[in-house]
Amino acid sequence: MPPPGVRLNIVRERQEGHGVGTLQNPEMFLGQDYELLQQYYLIRGRRYIDDMFPPDNRSYNNSIKLTHTFLTQIWIHRTSHQFHVFLFFSGNCCFLAALGALTFQKHIMEKFWRFWKWVDVVIDDKLSTLSGELIFVKPKTPNPQNEFWPALLEKAYAKACGSYGDMISGNVSEALMDFTGGVHMKVTLRSTLTGLWDLIDGADKFNSLMGCSTAGKTLPNGLVEGHAYTVTGVRSQGKPIQLVRLFNPWGDTEWTGDWSDRSPMWETVSPEERERYHKNINNGKFWMSVEDFRQTFSNLDICSLSPGLLDGSSDSQWTSVRHERRLLAGTYLEPVVIALVYFFFRSLLSFVQLSHFANMHSLKFESFLVCCANVFCLFYIDIILNFSSSFFANRSPVAYTKDMKSCREVMEFFRMEPGEYLIVPYTSSPNQTASFLVTILSKTETQTE
Repeated sequence: MPPPGVRLNIVRERQEGHGVGTLQNPEMFLGQDYELLQQYYLIRGRRYIDDMFPPDNRSYNNSIKLTHTFLTQIWIHRTSHQFHVFLFFSGNCCFLAALGALTFQKHIMEKFWRFWKWVDVVIDDKLSTLSGELIFVKPKTPNPQNEFWPALLEKAYAKACGSYGDMISGNVSEALMDFTGGVHMKVTLRSTLTGLWDLIDGADKFNSLMGCSTAGKTLPNGLVEGHAYTVTGVRSQGKPIQLVRLFNPWGDTEWTGDWSDRSPMWETVSPEERERYHKNINNGKFWMSVEDFRQTFSNLDICSLSPGLLDGSSDSQWTSVRHERRLLAGTYLEPVVIALVYFFFRSLLSFVQLSHFANMHSLKFESFLVCCANVFCLFYIDIILNFSSSFFANRSPVAYTKDMKSCREVMEFFRMEPGEYLIVPYTSSPNQTASFLVTILSKTETQTE
């Protein structure tokens, strides 16, 4: 009998061979089949309680003690307009920012993208309450007691992450990718950054999802420190004025500077433009100039459903390859010599992503946040060598991640000369065990070993 790891690879290869993990045939998360579960409980006239995500403190990472209630109200379907929410616990504003962006992409709210596979997550309809009110995500609609899809979507995402507690303090880009499976990037905003408008405008034209974050208390300008926002659109009011529209998922405070709801700057545009873009005051949505956006926010997260955003071409063809590997403690001496996976590829424009998963049955990542920070280097190879410690001691990488990053995924974009390269993932400290996935998107055919 093959060892468990080999059996797992065989099962995975068979599933991929039958198209499991595609959008049309998603993988069943934790092996739970929605159709079978629905049939079983309908026949027996019983209400489904999810033992994989039980209604107790285990689902909250043992940090929150709550009561639960079954839903007895009338269900209504998700509406196409944007919603407002408020939080009882404010740790998952990044999820809310991603959720706000998703309301503009209705066709991608059905499944989760998890390490290059679509997964179907089954939940029960038991939601958390406090004094009879839903907590966490709650719509600000005329009849919030009848609308539950945001809270149910949040519960499904919490289950995929491992618990509600594991959702706290994530980042917008990872949440966007979990919902869409798109290519995402993080841009550090600073005064010296050039081409910001072209980047945002191009992302908007590709229907990309965008979020941003401040560097929380409420500031005098109406924004909140350490808070995530959704970028919902861009508009050029003539060449000199370039505006960015944002959405505060909390919906309680807005930008109060130039081009805010009550800014006199709106008097400088035509009545038609003002009527079209300046309405629904105090709804959490607001405009600001791209320069104020650059100065006010610290990061911009972009998630595009197509890698064509990278080169600005909607007709471009990209190839992708991915490899799973496992790093075993005690198999190496120094962090930099971890050559567990290497790829040879010929490409002029490439996107490399390193993903770390601590638990194959969840998206939670608390273990490697403590012990592992992910980076990788690229070495140019002119001849095939033995990749020992002397190889790395005598060579400098031609490209590498700029910072040691404690996050689930590390992505970098490279323009490389055609040739053969070695990709070397490594961690901040030696003697660690970790599983990881390396993905390469390239404009040309990529050959890997």
